[in-house]
Amino acid sequence: MYLSERAGYLKSNLSGEAEYKSFVWHDERIKDRVEYRLLKDEWVTRNVKSDFSINRISETTRPFVDAQIAESWAGPYSVSRGKIHDTRTDPGFVALKNGEVIGYALYLIENGECEIAVLESLQEKQGVGGALINTILHEAKSANCSRAWLITTNDNTHAIRFYQRLGFTLRAVHINAMEEARKLKPQIPLTGNDGLPIVHEFEFEILL
Repeated sequence: MYLSERAGYLKSNLSGEAEYKSFVWHDERIKDRVEYRLLKDEWVTRNVKSDFSINRISETTRPFVDAQIAESWAGPYSVSRGKIHDTRTDPGFVALKNGEVIGYALYLIENGECEIAVLESLQEKQGVGGALINTILHEAKSANCSRAWLITTNDNTHAIRFYQRLGFTLRAVHINAMEEARKLKPQIPLTGNDGLPIVHEFEFEILL
C-alpha cells in the first residue's frame, strides 16, 4: 500500500470550523481526505474568559442605550408583528466592560411570553450577545413565561445563525410583513445586510 498527500486547501464553514481537503494516493488510486479543524479565531472566541458584567439598564446607562437605538435602529420606536412600541420604556440589560457599554438587550413580558425586542453587541466575538440573551431567558423563566421569542428580518443572516446556535427554533416566516411594518415606521430601510431587500419577518422562539 502506498499513501501520500498530494495537495490540500482550507476553507471555513458555518460552524466555525476549517475544512481541510487533501488528495491522496491510496492503493494506486486518488482519494479525497477531509479533516475538520477549529479556526484560530473561533477557538479564541470559545475559550475567552468574560471580562465584562451584565447589569440592568439604569438611569446612568439608559441615555446611551436610547442614543444607540436611535443610531442603529432609527429608534426609539420598534415594530414587530404589526405592533409599535417605545423602546425607551422597555426593561433590559447592558454589558459593561471597564465602565463602557459594549452591548445591550431589551425585552417585554406580556401574557406569559417574553419578547426579546432589541439586541445589539458592540464588540463581536466576546460572548456579549449570548450573555445578554441568557440573562433575559433567566428573567423570563423567573416570570413563569412559557416561551421567549423574537423577530429578525430575512436579510439578517448573521442573526439567523446566531439565534439557532443559542437553541432558538424558527417558529414562522411572516411573508411581506415589512410592508405593514413600514406603515407604522416609515424609517425602516428597503435594503439591509449585503444589499438584500428587507421583506419578511422571521420569528424565532425557545420554549422555557
